[in-house]
Amino acid sequence: MLQITCLTVLPNEKLAIGFSDGSIYILDLSKVDRVINLNAQSEHVEHTIQGVHNGAINCIAFYSEPGGLRIVSAGDAGRIVISDPKTGSVIMVIEGVHTAAILGLAAYQSPDGPRILSAGYDGRIMISDPQTGQVERAIEGTHADSILDVAVYDSPEGIRVITSGSDGRLVITDPWAGIVERTIEDAHTGPIQSIAVYEDGRSLRIFTSGSDGKIVVIDPRTGAVEQIITKPDLGLVKNMVVYESSKGPQIILQAESGIVIVDPQTGETKQLFIFDSPEEVLHVVVFDGPNGPQIVSGGKDNKIVFFDPHTR
Repeated sequence: MLQITCLTVLPNEKLAIGFSDGSIYILDLSKVDRVINLNAQSEHVEHTIQGVHNGAINCIAFYSEPGGLRIVSAGDAGRIVISDPKTGSVIMVIEGVHTAAILGLAAYQSPDGPRILSAGYDGRIMISDPQTGQVERAIEGTHADSILDVAVYDSPEGIRVITSGSDGRLVITDPWAGIVERTIEDAHTGPIQSIAVYEDGRSLRIFTSGSDGKIVVIDPRTGAVEQIITKPDLGLVKNMVVYESSKGPQIILQAESGIVIVDPQTGETKQLFIFDSPEEVLHVVVFDGPNGPQIVSGGKDNKIVFFDPHTR
């Protein structure tokens, strides 16, 4: 059964949507209704990218180059695909990067141009050059098992990579040198499913969530756990987004019970959406619309649902 598996907000009010059959739709967010029933012929779909992935797409990232915006997709097949969201054409397929499914993707600008970070079930962090299709570096041994998510952030020393795994570790790596700078143990008591990087111009914080009902806030410069918000009733948190509001950072969680918003300053939670089943919604992102943040969700019914976190 076809279902939405991942979402990524692109610049210029576009949304990249990955599906269980390996296809990608590019949606124009400026023309959306509150609920969209998706198919390839939908008036909201600008382009479709099909026939490149074998199996579900688990993650989508993007980067810019002189030729324009590029999207990077990866999934169960272990390959990385680079596409042009403006035309729907495939630019490059990078094979053999991983020996198992890819679960996390990120892109960053290096002194030599854009680079792609990927990680997954094989426990390796791979750095690829999208201009040549070559793997530049493999970083191994950072986790004892699968890597479940990956993110990048700017530090005073340059780009840093943070990964989370089924071993409950968070690992900060220098991608240029290929060395582990810091391993954070015991922040969680189980697999860490999701990482969110939050920066407001004054400070940088890492938010993590997983299977133990905890949201952990970490200072990546010191590795110190600054805050733990415990919500055992949430169950497994599969996906997390942190966005800026008039009240400061707010956390959107895709938990087993539904979509929940958490205020990290007070610990208060608000249920925004209750699921009939844990698989009803498979991914959540936040879109910065003309009237403020909008939550965008997608799942097994192939619907894209938009709602305002402050009016529910």
